[in-house]
Amino acid sequence: MRKILIGILLGLSLGISFSLFAWVNPSQNPPSGGGVLQTSNTGLTINTSTYFISGNVGIGTAAPDHKLTISSSASGASVQANIFNPTAGAGQVAGIRFHTASGWNVMLRTNQNTAWLELTDANGNWVHRWNGGDYYATGNVGIGTTNPGGYRLYVNGSLYASSYYCASDIRLKRDIQEINGTLEKIMNLHPISFVWNEKSEKAGKKDIGISGQEIEKYFPELVFKNDDGYISVDYSKLSVVAISAIKEQQKIIEEQAQKIKILEEKIKELESKIEKR
Repeated sequence: MRKILIGILLGLSLGISFSLFAWVNPSQNPPSGGGVLQTSNTGLTINTSTYFISGNVGIGTAAPDHKLTISSSASGASVQANIFNPTAGAGQVAGIRFHTASGWNVMLRTNQNTAWLELTDANGNWVHRWNGGDYYATGNVGIGTTNPGGYRLYVNGSLYASSYYCASDIRLKRDIQEINGTLEKIMNLHPISFVWNEKSEKAGKKDIGISGQEIEKYFPELVFKNDDGYISVDYSKLSVVAISAIKEQQKIIEEQAQKIKILEEKIKELESKIEKR
């Protein structure tokens, strides 16, 4: 019986000691309107509608280097999500970013002047980037379609612009040659009217144009084939071909005008001789 009483007293003593070490009373009163805050050796218990913390908070990490750092490790690859506070200096960058083994894959940042969003690939190279209203993409972009088909920009629908420019500076060009023999090629092109069939995204719409295969035969530089082998034509550069054809045609007209002038002079000479007789 004595041994049983000693065992009970020893158990109660250990329980009391554990309770004393497990819980620590707060050193200060809670904020106005707040409740009770207690800490334990296994975590944190909060009973309040508002809680303030002056340092950094880490979830899954004992060394948070930002206001909030969430970190985990899977298959040896670190995965983190950070919410970081403004840095010192004029930039004062603040934002949210997500990190994997390949680097910062998603970053949403802002400062006093602009904001930007960056998405990177598995190698840490950015593939999409919005920066102060400017958008950059390393891949192909589809608008109204999920399959750009090999085009840098594919717009399924109408496209409107107040102006349109193509790079043309002579300093960007080499192997320069003047285009010749375009008039004959132009004469072999056949402008047509047609209705787009069911394979086209403009099915049922009446339109005008030139066969892509026909243009490819005479002006292959103006043709582009997408991933499915369908042909598109850079109609804007047909104006360059037309200028060349007009110049060739004008040369023919001037040569004919010169011949006509010579014939007219000969006719006048003959008329003059006849009159003298």
